[in-house]
Amino acid sequence: MEEFAFESSDGVRVHAYEWRAENPKAAVQIAHGAAEHALRYDPFAKELVSRGYSVYASDHRGHGRTAGSPQNTAYFSDRDGGFDLAVSDMRILTERIRKENPGLPVFLLGHSMGSLLARVYASRYGNDIDGLLLTGTGRAAPPLLCIVKNTARLMMALFGRKHRSKLLHSLVFGTLNAPFKKEGKSAFICADRAVVEAYRADEYCGNLSTAEFVYELMKGTRAAFRKAAFDGVPKALPVFIGSGEFDAMGGKGLKGVKADFSDYKKAGLNDVEFHIYPGMRHEILNEKDKGRVYSDIVRWLDERTDGKKAESPRKS
Repeated sequence: MEEFAFESSDGVRVHAYEWRAENPKAAVQIAHGAAEHALRYDPFAKELVSRGYSVYASDHRGHGRTAGSPQNTAYFSDRDGGFDLAVSDMRILTERIRKENPGLPVFLLGHSMGSLLARVYASRYGNDIDGLLLTGTGRAAPPLLCIVKNTARLMMALFGRKHRSKLLHSLVFGTLNAPFKKEGKSAFICADRAVVEAYRADEYCGNLSTAEFVYELMKGTRAAFRKAAFDGVPKALPVFIGSGEFDAMGGKGLKGVKADFSDYKKAGLNDVEFHIYPGMRHEILNEKDKGRVYSDIVRWLDERTDGKKAESPRKS
């Protein structure tokens, strides 16, 4: 694994990682979730490398090494539109991947917040990628989004953009953890206790959110399931959706993620695959039985890669 950095459109130094396969047949770009960082995907990246895929991932602004310190996490930008800036950062990385892997397909995988970023990305720049993979995705009820967004906006006005609020953090992450609260903080991420303990011990994970971050995240979440976010995706773009049976982000009975699958189909996409993994929670790539998920993803990638060369950019 090699580390590098690139400059964002507004001058932020974005830290990134590359796991290079020997004679790769394609590249996979990973967009991680909120309150975590790209290195948590190291085991998954190594599995993909062993199957012939080079992997790239960056720490989003306000996360991991891009944040610079745990005290600077969960904050997008001093400017408005931090969620959109994070989408733009992802596109800069995609452009680098294409330059380093000429003629090879490039797939974008987003988890949780990263899936929301990836969904917006695909609606704007879908011709830049050859496939979209979403894990830990879903949607929230518009009234709840509105309440949380307006509360965050009020706190920004009263206390400043960088104000850290237990209330806001609880409204976002506490809601996800509610079904598992007897198991303690962050139990929603995974049924594997060791993974949860490692997450809790990681100084770059689970930190208290700023008002700006929550405000932008709510705006981005709403943008990710507007009709335009589905209609704007190239009809020929393959989409893989994977959800744990007990992923709270998928909604009660996975109603939200099932609606996402349905809306991609309604938008005219003809290659959308949806998997529900029994017994799993939010981070299906980290569950004890993650090998099943890895196998499904590799099989899906292989079916859309082997014997094929990508056009750059893609054509819808």
